[in-house]
Amino acid sequence: MRGPGLAERYGAGRRPERRPLVIVLAVLFVGALTAWAVWASLGSEQAIDATLTSYDVVSSHEVRVKISAHFRDDKTTGTCLVRATAQDHTIVGELN
Repeated sequence: MRGPGLAERYGAGRRPERRPLVIVLAVLFVGALTAWAVWASLGSEQAIDATLTSYDVVSSHEVRVKISAHFRDDKTTGTCLVRATAQDHTIVGELN
């Protein structure tokens, strides 16, 4: 007794009917993912840009810092939180 041929067993020569649907769904998914990435990158402009410009260690209990903050427009408000951490990364001081 002979079993089914290779073409019957593995489907050689037949194209699945679902293949165009899978391709369309994959293209739509990649398009949506690309659109989201563009939206996220363009919409990520921060209202406040702040940088630490200098610091001076006065003693083992005092550090002076200078921070430069730039606001995108006059309506933007904000606060600045400065934290001092020890060598083991625990917070030892904080000023808002």
